Amino acid sequence: MPDRPIPEPTDPELAKAALQKHMTAALDGCDYEYNGDRTILLKMKAVDPQGETEDYLVQMKFLYYPDWPPCVSFLNPETRSYDGTHWPALADSPKMGIHPACEGAPAGMVCNSMTFEYYFWGGHNPGDGITWKKGVHTFAATIAELTDHLGPRHYIGRAT
Repeated sequence: MPDRPIPEPTDPELAKAALQKHMTAALDGCDYEYNGDRTILLKMKAVDPQGETEDYLVQMKFLYYPDWPPCVSFLNPETRSYDGTHWPALADSPKMGIHPACEGAPAGMVCNSMTFEYYFWGGHNPGDGITWKKGVHTFAATIAELTDHLGPRHYIGRAT
């Protein structure tokens, strides 16, 4: 159950138009698949402090975009679905938590203010300085947060 009421999804055509407007800049240099509607599968590589790498498949859904950040989940790369497996483990991050299963969240929770789930599960009450701002933020900010946290400063291996 969410902590607060979930907003109405953005009109699908408006969400799709905003997503397409921001795609080129946000996804420059990324390995991704776009379903032509409002979902992107982003292939990301994590690097631990010893330089070992691990591949992840991140699903970004733009159901509430651009008013809200994308819904973010890690998928099983073989089935391409959420099953709570294939999630990273992080350490020493005050800005992101990883929860492969989070009570009520439909597909786990990447706990960061650049993800939709952050605002509706986990009891967060973010200050003004870190909240998503429509017209200021794009999903490039979401990708930047993921990229930073899957790097050797925070990434410590596979959680599940």
